Amino acid sequence: MRRFLSSFLLLIAVSNLFAETVGEALNTNVMHVSYYCVQSPDLRRLRSAGGWADVPNMYKHIGNLNFTTQSRRLDVRVSGATTTANEDGIAEHPVYIVNTTNDTLFFNAQDSQLYMNLQAKDKFGVWRDIEYIRPSTCGNSYHTRFLPPNHYWSLSTPVFQGEHNTVLRLKLLYRESLDADEKIVFSNVFAGSVNPGQFWRK
Repeated sequence: MRRFLSSFLLLIAVSNLFAETVGEALNTNVMHVSYYCVQSPDLRRLRSAGGWADVPNMYKHIGNLNFTTQSRRLDVRVSGATTTANEDGIAEHPVYIVNTTNDTLFFNAQDSQLYMNLQAKDKFGVWRDIEYIRPSTCGNSYHTRFLPPNHYWSLSTPVFQGEHNTVLRLKLLYRESLDADEKIVFSNVFAGSVNPGQFWRK
C-alpha cells in the first residue's frame, strides 16, 4: 500500500510539473480585462438576437461528450488541472459553457463578449472580481447571444501567478428568456494564485 501511495504521489507531482510547463502564467498586479467571445446565428425572429460582431466561436452540439449532470442546468466548467498555451504562449485553462436544460438560454453581450469574469478569494476569504468588462461607447456593441439545449461553447481563461495562493471561479450572467431578469451562475472552484493589486487596480 505504501509503495502504491508513493507511486501515486510521484505521478501527481510529474503531472503537475508537466502542466506548469504548458504556457507561461500571467504575473500581473492589475485587474485583467475579460475577453470571452462566443457566436450564435443572427436570428431576426429573436429581435436580432445573435448580434453584429462576428467571431469564429460558434456553439457546438454536446454529441458524445461527457457533459451529463445530475440536474438539467447551465454549467460553467473550468478544467483547473489542465493548461494549454494560446498563440502568445500564455497559459490558459479550458472552459466549457454547457446548456443541458430543455430551453434556449440568452446572454447579454458586448461585441460578442459574454458578461463573464474571473473572481478570486482575497485574504479575508471574500469573493472579489479580478477581471472586469471594459464598457463600449458604441450603441451597436450591445446585443444578445443564445445557447440552444444540449449545446456548449468552448473557451479559455488565463492562468495567473502571484504571491496570494487562493481559489478562483468564473461568474456568468444569463437569462432564461429574452424578457427575463438576469441570473448568475458560477463555475466550479479551482486552485490558483494572484497578486493583491488584481482585486482593485485597473
